Amino acid sequence: MAPYSSTDIQYFLAVAKFGHIGRAALHCEVHPSSISRAIQRLEQSIGVVLLERGVQGSRLTGAGETFHEAAQRWLAQQRNLERVAAELRAHRRGTLRLGVTNPSGEDPATRALAWLLAQRPGLRIRLTHGQSDVLQADVLTGQLDAAVVPIYTGVSLECVTHEIAIDPLEPVARHDHPVWQRHSPALTDLIDYDWILPGPDAAARRLLAQRFAEAGLPAPRVAVETEYPSQAAMGLLSRTNLLCLASRPVQRQWAHEIRPLPIESLKVARRTVLLTHPQGTWTPLLLALRDALMTQASLAEG
Repeated sequence: MAPYSSTDIQYFLAVAKFGHIGRAALHCEVHPSSISRAIQRLEQSIGVVLLERGVQGSRLTGAGETFHEAAQRWLAQQRNLERVAAELRAHRRGTLRLGVTNPSGEDPATRALAWLLAQRPGLRIRLTHGQSDVLQADVLTGQLDAAVVPIYTGVSLECVTHEIAIDPLEPVARHDHPVWQRHSPALTDLIDYDWILPGPDAAARRLLAQRFAEAGLPAPRVAVETEYPSQAAMGLLSRTNLLCLASRPVQRQWAHEIRPLPIESLKVARRTVLLTHPQGTWTPLLLALRDALMTQASLAEG
């Protein structure tokens, strides 16, 4: 019993479509004998007659109709595999394992991923949220391909960093906060109000406490402790007299509710960077991510 091939199935489908071995041979651009041998191999391997041959041509038997349905599904799967392979060769598919520190809808990372998904319909993204140090560790161990994180002046990292944008933190308050009763609020005007801040080990909180200490003031009182300026945290800010440090993207997203306090000493220098492994390979997908991040950051600044 001779095994049949994928070509044999394609020839069989051509005969089923045209109802004639000769016309199927013309369509497949082969000699009719090649079609006949293909059908014979199929029938011998399966053990049933698939086609009834006559003067007028060939038609499917009952068994042939059943096999024909399965063969059509097989052909569709083959074509899908070929399409996927072509997309992979064109670098339009693949899985991107990316870490982010809870970006907002206006964040360059969110916009870059949206652009990549639109450009690469076959792209799959495994998104991990976490703190910068945790995400860096995951990049170093190979659990993530890259991470988009904020870093502060003077902080050194083991990963390779690629600057995406300057992303400072600024103190913000709701539009009708009592502090705005002052024509030009000063640092001393803030000591009566509580803050929404990350944990004690967070660089932003330590830097803020340092600025207060340099002015001879006690550290800010923290009423709500959260690692990220989440929707819930910003909702609290917009409904209370709390204060917070917020990035420019967060400020844009909540512009109708909050505004930055013009206190230069409390602005925290920060950059958004793309972290990659020191010995990592720059795949076409990672290059596309980097370019998309930089493009979206430039558009946001513009």
